[in-house]
This record gives sequence, structure tokens and C-alpha cells, in this order.
Amino acid sequence: MFAVPPARVQYWVAEKLLLTKGGRITDSSVSKFLADHPEKIPFESLNVDMQNWLREMGYPDRAAKQKAAGVDSE
Repeated sequence: MFAVPPARVQYWVAEKLLLTKGGRITDSSVSKFLADHPEKIPFESLNVDMQNWLREMGYPDRAAKQKAAGVDSE
């Protein structure tokens, strides 16, 4: 999951950073985790399809934020 070891995901669950329902990680839990803890995800090392899926799930889009703030990333 997210190109991190399963033990790390288990740690996030144990620390209540990533919540479960009935022993399963829900879409809403993933969305909240991505919004609250984007620094935990090695976003730049993921393939484009996974990056796009993470954005759809709530991962903050830094490029859009930079553009809105008038910061040019080039």
C-alpha cells in the first residue's frame, strides 16, 4: 500500500493515524489519512497512475496550490 512496508501501515493503524472499520481500511479513512498526513507517502517515487489515484482520494495537489499562490514550479 502506497509503496511502504506493511509494518508501516500497521504502525499507522496502531497509532490511529489510519483508521479501520471492522478490521478494514475504508476509502474515507484513506482520504482522511492522505489529507492529514501527506508527508508519510513517498509520492514522488510512485508511478503516475498511483499518484493520480492518490490525488482522487484526497492527496493534496501541490502543483495546484503553487499555481493558486502564484509560485512557478519551473
